[in-house]
Amino acid sequence: MSEERRHLAKMFHKKFAAIPDEQWCIYVLEFDGARCALGHTMGETLYDTEETKKLRELFGGTRDSDRPAIINNGDSCMYKQPTPKARILAALEDIIRQ
Repeated sequence: MSEERRHLAKMFHKKFAAIPDEQWCIYVLEFDGARCALGHTMGETLYDTEETKKLRELFGGTRDSDRPAIINNGDSCMYKQPTPKARILAALEDIIRQ
């Protein structure tokens, strides 16, 4: 894995680890002040930013990848942690270890 990809995964891990569990949601970008992993990379308008595109690429290889949402929502058989935050952090840790 490239050092750039590992660095990006570490950056997202630090960002997401700092967000309290109660500020995470599933199946929507934003709900009652909580957001999903992709939502946490978007601005107030909930449109993709460069950060959103980088997260999508990190997980799926393309700027249109839905893999972050699949993991966040608990729909990935590889990540069954009890919260969306825990699932995303586990996936990022796997990327960092590659």
